[in-house]
Amino acid sequence: MLDIYDTNMSLLRIGPFNYRPMRGVDLWLSQSDEFILQHLSTSPEVEPPGFVDDAKATLKFIQQHPFPGVTIFPDNRPRYYRKDDLTGQWVPICY
Repeated sequence: MLDIYDTNMSLLRIGPFNYRPMRGVDLWLSQSDEFILQHLSTSPEVEPPGFVDDAKATLKFIQQHPFPGVTIFPDNRPRYYRKDDLTGQWVPICY
């Protein structure tokens, strides 16, 4: 497990990381929501409503960035995020 949250600075630190291109991602994205739920979840009966949308967004990200070391982390540096107090969303920061 990676420790990605710095409790002292309240920052989320992601990467850099790399993975092999995922063959068949187009095929996964063409499947029905029910198929994705049944095959990508370890507990499809109790997943929250946004599970399939999140899974598809992840697959699209992998599709768009087959080599994240080149497209996401071109300078081999991590990305940092801080939680916005008003919206609760993680927002990128320069660090």
